[in-house]
Amino acid sequence: MSQLVALSRPSLPALVAATGDRAVGEFLAWCESRDITSLPQIQPLHVASWIEGQCRELATPTVKQ
Repeated sequence: MSQLVALSRPSLPALVAATGDRAVGEFLAWCESRDITSLPQIQPLHVASWIEGQCRELATPTVKQ
């Protein structure tokens, strides 16, 4: 007899959930587009590069979010 196991969706850490989907999702998509496929690969230089790119397109308060 087979049993179906319901897989629950893991909850996000509060720190990530509080930022909403936009910032986290956009940053991780940016990382993926540069072949960064795991969190340990992310370095301060990657974060700085993403922020610099955001500053070219968005207002400063939005980037600081």
